[in-house]
Amino acid sequence: MEKKAQFYFLATIIIAFLFINFLTLSNKANYDPQTKLLYENDELETEISFLMDYFSHGQINDSVANETLVNFSKFYIEKIGTNKDVFFIFGKSSSLTLLGNKLDGTELSINTGSGYVDVLENGKFQNEYVLLDTNLSSLNLDGTEHNFTFYDGQNVYYLIKYLYNNQTFIIRG
Repeated sequence: MEKKAQFYFLATIIIAFLFINFLTLSNKANYDPQTKLLYENDELETEISFLMDYFSHGQINDSVANETLVNFSKFYIEKIGTNKDVFFIFGKSSSLTLLGNKLDGTELSINTGSGYVDVLENGKFQNEYVLLDTNLSSLNLDGTEHNFTFYDGQNVYYLIKYLYNNQTFIIRG
């Protein structure tokens, strides 16, 4: 009778071990690198919120705010990865900065009130624009228009285009 109990106990341990290994393997097989990008999106939203609070409470002048946003954007472009299209557009109601990393094959154009202008640079770039008679700017990314409204204070927006498993994901904030 004692050997029968030992057999059932050993069989239970082996079945539990196999079940736990199957679950672990299953979780690894379902890993989606886009999840990391979604966490970075949440981090970006939080950091931008903190920056806007800092600018408004610290009475930061426009040149310091612009330099801070350029450095912030460059840091996050590196962090997100140069294998993704990442674009930051920021400024006040009259002037904008478009800073990003554009991959080969990506079509990008900006409209600041006088029609679309193509962004031809590939890789990292930084361009300055003036908003004409409007507080609305549009980025056209691969045929999809993304509108951004610029108010009197400092404004920051971003677009991240990511290809995974032959699907295109766009995160906007």
